[in-house]
Amino acid sequence: MFKIGAILLSIGMTASAAQAVTLSNSDFSVPGAAGWSIGLTSAGQNTLPQVSQVFDVDLNGPSAAAAFRPGSSAMGSYNGVTGTQSFSISAAGTYSFGLDVASKFGGQFTGPIPQSNFDGGLVQLIVDGILIDSWDFGQILYDAVERTRLMGSTTLAAGTYNFTFRLLRNFNASATSPTLYVDNASISGPAAVPLPASLPLLLAGLAGIFALRSRRTG
Repeated sequence: MFKIGAILLSIGMTASAAQAVTLSNSDFSVPGAAGWSIGLTSAGQNTLPQVSQVFDVDLNGPSAAAAFRPGSSAMGSYNGVTGTQSFSISAAGTYSFGLDVASKFGGQFTGPIPQSNFDGGLVQLIVDGILIDSWDFGQILYDAVERTRLMGSTTLAAGTYNFTFRLLRNFNASATSPTLYVDNASISGPAAVPLPASLPLLLAGLAGIFALRSRRTG
């Protein structure tokens, strides 16, 4: 009888627990985007490979971030850099994902600024082929910084998945192309299931009844 009461109490205590999911080097504080598999799309370019820089990506002050300068060798089609990391979950549910991204257009020019350099880039957050969110910075002004946070959610079964970001442009990458920064990759588990306010009291009462009966029959 005591065991039954303990089980009921255990259910009440754990029903609202949410699963913690972590990514390695999610804040990109380790140089070279360590923990992430960095690659290129089929016609992708990157003239600033795996560089860690201090930059204010999310308007919360400068911090370490991964910096890339993506581009496309196939003019007119979006190509560039991809970053992927696998993660595992043991419980099915709705998971939320996020990533801060910034685009900065700078560089030194001795003549007219090429039009291609105004393309701030198209950024995407993907989980196992599912597009969670995307943002097109469009044309950005010289020496300007544009920021966004990619975020969204999807329902997943227990298993292993890939968290992927894509930084794309439809022009060639050069030393003066916009630099894209990524920071603060995140995954949050299923939201806690709220318990009715009376449920803990009910479970405690049931446990007491089982204990009383056990003493009477013992």
